[in-house]
Amino acid sequence: MVRLADRVFAVQSSRHLVLTRLPKVVGAGLLIALLAACTPSVEDGLAAYEDKDYVTAVRILAGYPDNGDAAYAMYRMLVEGNGAAEESTAIEWLTRAAKLGQADALLEMGKIQIAAKSPGPEEVKEGLAMLERAAAAGKTEALVSLGDFYLTGAGSNGRRGEAYLLRAAPLAKANWGLAWAYELGQNGLSRNQAKALGQWRLVEAAPDANQHLRSYAAFKIDEALFYGNSVARSPEQAAQRLASRPNDDLAQGLYAWLLYRGEGVAQDKFAAVKIVQKMEDPKTGLPRRIPGGANQYALLVMASAYEEGIGVDHDSARAKTILDSVTPGFLAFEAGGFWRLILSSNGVGGTECSPGYLIVPVYVKDAQGSPYQSLAARALQSAANCMMSAYAGERDKSAKSALLQDSDRYLYGAETLAPGSARASIQRLASLRGGKTGVSVGMSKVEVLASSWGKPQSINSTTTRAGKREQWVYGGNNYLYFEEGVLEAIQN
Repeated sequence: MVRLADRVFAVQSSRHLVLTRLPKVVGAGLLIALLAACTPSVEDGLAAYEDKDYVTAVRILAGYPDNGDAAYAMYRMLVEGNGAAEESTAIEWLTRAAKLGQADALLEMGKIQIAAKSPGPEEVKEGLAMLERAAAAGKTEALVSLGDFYLTGAGSNGRRGEAYLLRAAPLAKANWGLAWAYELGQNGLSRNQAKALGQWRLVEAAPDANQHLRSYAAFKIDEALFYGNSVARSPEQAAQRLASRPNDDLAQGLYAWLLYRGEGVAQDKFAAVKIVQKMEDPKTGLPRRIPGGANQYALLVMASAYEEGIGVDHDSARAKTILDSVTPGFLAFEAGGFWRLILSSNGVGGTECSPGYLIVPVYVKDAQGSPYQSLAARALQSAANCMMSAYAGERDKSAKSALLQDSDRYLYGAETLAPGSARASIQRLASLRGGKTGVSVGMSKVEVLASSWGKPQSINSTTTRAGKREQWVYGGNNYLYFEEGVLEAIQN
């Protein structure tokens, strides 16, 4: 087969032959036509690019600055370091290709424009227009970029972002964006964990999903099975799925946590610790980090192991250090923060319960509607029980009062997230306060819930400059009126 470079040489040689002999036999018009036929074409240059014959590709394509495909290929070679010109000219070729309407260039230039550090309104407008043109030319990835812009970027229009991603849904990246949008409720979208789970399943099965996307999507499905989020709770099925991925650190971290706790699989704390120890980063002594952050479940295993002395020497200080590294806060898209509160409330790391640990309204708002709502309620209940246990050994009167007040707030938060889940703890709190069964002015909401009045049929809320007022409606024309969480009036 004749190489393209040989063909170009042959063309040049034959041109010399034509120039020296042709005037004797043909006219000027035929001469020009023959020369044009011998000139390398854009297709020849692109073929050289595909064959990685970059010297030939640059020599040919640089002669076609008004061809979009040629300009984009020049850009790619310069960016990849395969061109003869300076890299500083790469953006010039990309800009030229985009102006000529080349679809790949429109996609890339559009993404650059809207992702600039401080883009101006006109720059963003131009970038969005380029992405729309790229999408119209069949570049589905442009729809993903548009969807991301409106869901998580400066676009701030969740519905519009959702619409773009739904159009691009065959792509794994589109399903990935939709899964997060439904899980977190981004830019005006309501949280919908059933829809999120459906998208995670699509990502797991998508043929174009890379290893990271597929691994994380599978992990989110495993968590849904473990917690019973939008699917029948089945720790057993979660454990089976997790065990089938022995080379996936993310999966093995959660599997080790199930194994340590004995949920969905026979409990074996030593085996769980060994799984996590295999992930150890020699530099930090902690489980290897995973894309996106710390391997939270693996850290939970090690914190518990150091507290109990399972497979390692007992070391509460080390347990606390590990537990503190699980997560810095209580983020709605992470379970680690809730487990951290549960473990610390149960003495892991030698933690002592003290008032003022949580800002309950923020905690409840973050957790409500998240995949971990029931886990968050459990964490609040654990914190309240810890406070009530500390109450018995506290001598200071004001400290005792603060412990009960915090217990009250935590249990009300738990009941808000999972009604009925904290009833036993509420009864315990009521007994510490004198075991009231009726209601009286000055009681908190939790005390009312623990009383013979129980949960109201409905609640009417009014917010004024003076604060928040609530009317709790019961049967038989019975009403309770609260101001800032304190019972102020009784009507019956």
